[in-house]
Amino acid sequence: MITVEYNNKKFLVNNNDSVLNTLLKNDSVIPYSCQNGICQSCIMKVVEGNIPKESQKGLSENQIEENNFLPCICMPTENIKIDSTSGYSKIYDAEIKNIIKKTADIIILIIKCNESLNYKPGQFINLINDKNISRSYSLASHPEISADLELHIKLCPHGMMTNWIFNELKIKDRLKIAGPNGYCYYTLKCKQKTFITYYCGNRTFSHFRHIKRCSFSKTRKRNSFDSWLISFFGAIFI
Repeated sequence: MITVEYNNKKFLVNNNDSVLNTLLKNDSVIPYSCQNGICQSCIMKVVEGNIPKESQKGLSENQIEENNFLPCICMPTENIKIDSTSGYSKIYDAEIKNIIKKTADIIILIIKCNESLNYKPGQFINLINDKNISRSYSLASHPEISADLELHIKLCPHGMMTNWIFNELKIKDRLKIAGPNGYCYYTLKCKQKTFITYYCGNRTFSHFRHIKRCSFSKTRKRNSFDSWLISFFGAIFI
């Protein structure tokens, strides 16, 4: 019999049952809706084993590269181990290494994670403080340049998290981070494109610069014709 392992438990897959039905029959709490592979509410990640290609129908190249699949349309042909794609599937302890005040309403956080975080430029993490408040922030660092994580954060006048960061957070304070998440990053498959246009607003420029650096390092040597920059009403195109 074929088994599905999830949350350290193994479940037998009955004939013609999908992975989602198998989990639901065994009282696993899984978000789902259409059960036809359309809404993608139940998307999960395969950790061990191979899944049928049909179970990745409709997913982006980046999602497929991350081994994501749709359990509602997955009829496994071998034993597999799966996990949630939620950022809370992996939580790390971290410490504030430095706080750099750039302007009155923008700061840079330098964070040291207790474990090595395997992420790609363009992804984001969730910060979780001691009050269990969580917010998502784009990573402005590059894993090949520094082991530290860098976040550029703008103060929201009525934001619970940003007010805590600006007014209470101190160097050497401990907090938790979850992730990484997100699919807005460069992959080797992008090199097949003859022309790539990047677009970002003022809040996303910090992590965009490392996506661009990643694309140049993986495709070709940079020359003066490889990129062009226009700033127009706060938008950046490269």
